[in-house]
Amino acid sequence: TNLAKSKLLRGLNILIAQSGEMGALPMLMAAVEPTAQSGDYFGPSNFSEWRGYPKQVQSNKLSHNMDIAARLWWVSEKLTGISFEI
Repeated sequence: TNLAKSKLLRGLNILIAQSGEMGALPMLMAAVEPTAQSGDYFGPSNFSEWRGYPKQVQSNKLSHNMDIAARLWWVSEKLTGISFEI
């Protein structure tokens, strides 16, 4: 996605990251997978879930932290200028 500007970062990116197209696949799978349910998490299937085609995986403990979720919601509202009542 051209985020890595230096040669070193581009080299590391080849080793530990994947293309933007591959990175988008888990989101697409979550959107169109007929068996997907609310709360399911999709991510890469290989190399410690850093790379590969998507599959359903377990989210990490931090993704269930309600304090972090509330802070992310608050920051998102501030940055976008849009508030949603829950």
